[in-house]
Amino acid sequence: MASSIRWARGRLIEAEVADEMIGLINELIQEASNQHQPSFPGFTVPRRAGHVGRSVCQITQQQLQMLLSFNFSGKQIANILGVSRSTVKRRLRQYNLSDEALDSSVLEIVSANDEIGPEAVRARLAGEGILVQRRRVRQSVIRTNPEGAALRTMSHRLHRRTYKVAGPNSLWHVDGNHKLIR
Repeated sequence: MASSIRWARGRLIEAEVADEMIGLINELIQEASNQHQPSFPGFTVPRRAGHVGRSVCQITQQQLQMLLSFNFSGKQIANILGVSRSTVKRRLRQYNLSDEALDSSVLEIVSANDEIGPEAVRARLAGEGILVQRRRVRQSVIRTNPEGAALRTMSHRLHRRTYKVAGPNSLWHVDGNHKLIR
């Protein structure tokens, strides 16, 4: 930009005005370069040092619960906190419920109705502020109420029609997508 103003100096712009503009542009460039400081994206977790070995990331249970309540995945939480996924998983295991406590909570929910599945149980636990992985809820439902789990799988089986036809190719059935229509 300054070179364009130098070229226009005396031709399109008066010399004094062009010199003043060049001075202002140089000041602006200098100020912008002085203010430029490298910034790190996101939040960095404080680390506790002073012990032997690698410093420990101080991730609190409240931080993890808050991020999980917004339905962030383990990978997303790791990116937000600036740590590895394995660190996040290790902290979740460290702060998580024991299987016995989870089983007692699930038993309270399932005892009233055998038809309640793992997703409904997980939703009710989330409503109570208990955030647990799907896999653990499924395992807990099977441990606490195996009869109900078997009943649900048997009652939700797909029952296919039986056709009585004269022979092969005597009955055709078109699917709901109508894939042959253009």
